[in-house]
Amino acid sequence: MVALRTVLSAFFGAAFGAALVLVVIRATPVGDARASSQLEASHVHQAVDVPTVSSAVGAVYRQDNAGVVSIETSQASPATNLFGRQGQSEGAGSGFVVDTQGNVVTNDHVVNDATSVRVVFNDGTSVSGKVVGQDPGDDLAVVKVDVAANRLHPLTIGDSSTVAIGEPVVAIGNPFDLHNTVTNGIVSALGRTRTAPNGRSIANMIQTDAPVNPGNSGGPLLDDQGNVVGIVSQIESPVRGSVGVGFAIPSSTLTRNLSTLEAGGKVHHAWLGISGEEITPDLARNLGLTVTSGVYVVSVAPGGPADSAGVHGAPGNAAGDQTPAGGDVITQVDGVDVHSVQDIGNDLDGKSPGDSVTLTVLRGGKSLTLTVQLGDWPDQMPS
Repeated sequence: MVALRTVLSAFFGAAFGAALVLVVIRATPVGDARASSQLEASHVHQAVDVPTVSSAVGAVYRQDNAGVVSIETSQASPATNLFGRQGQSEGAGSGFVVDTQGNVVTNDHVVNDATSVRVVFNDGTSVSGKVVGQDPGDDLAVVKVDVAANRLHPLTIGDSSTVAIGEPVVAIGNPFDLHNTVTNGIVSALGRTRTAPNGRSIANMIQTDAPVNPGNSGGPLLDDQGNVVGIVSQIESPVRGSVGVGFAIPSSTLTRNLSTLEAGGKVHHAWLGISGEEITPDLARNLGLTVTSGVYVVSVAPGGPADSAGVHGAPGNAAGDQTPAGGDVITQVDGVDVHSVQDIGNDLDGKSPGDSVTLTVLRGGKSLTLTVQLGDWPDQMPS
């Protein structure tokens, strides 16, 4: 998928304390509960006391809580102590059991670069875990635990494609290191695209108003039958806590790659290798463009697929926040009109490394057709 850049957002940081900044609004991976400050009481969501809702939520909780786990991690810290020794930082997130072989699903940003992982079950039992599969591009990972099958309670993975806006959902997890916490809400939007910590966009995410907070990351988002329809991953908030806008990776994304992750294989994602901005009337006017729709190529990864195919980014940098001029405008992918960066991401979501796509680009007022052979999304983005 393309490396996304918009005038409103940028992703920075690592798995511990990473933050997706949207102007003054912050969309935060919600995996690191211990690094979070205590919320003021005015920011804490209280459950609505509606008996019918409570009864349904309680049924889902009783059915699935035994399959939800807390994940505690340690990570080598770059800082050293007074004796010149490297320290350790700690994090906490959530996960859920998916089979009786000991496979537990969580977010990649919960366990990425962890030197040790412990999985805590709802009865307080704590066991060592091993990260066996990671997919940074979808922010998913599988942790394996050595636990007797009769002590494991796998959750049923549902079909996220059947989820509708307005349907009730339940989240169970470990917010602020508070184990076995349940919250509920509705699906407030579908088809959202968010950015993973490695810069790749995740398509078709589920938006929910169920309160989720740091520490919920990797936990399940459940429908009213207790089926997993999403994996909680991010929140958008002006503070490090819930204001009712959370995002979950659709279960269909997990289903597509779960067997690969369980086997320890690598999940490969198509990479175009550009950074772009949606064409707006203001951007078109400022850059003197002859089109008012498409994606403006700000930069091209050196040696990447788009660079090799001859796609041009803007040369140099403009002063301040102004976008530099001189880049190509992508107007179509495989003959389909492009209106936004998200359109390109969606077009490439079903592609694989090695596949070819045809880009129609506008350069200097002339339309060109370029064929790009997609690459493999890199573990680290080229500078």
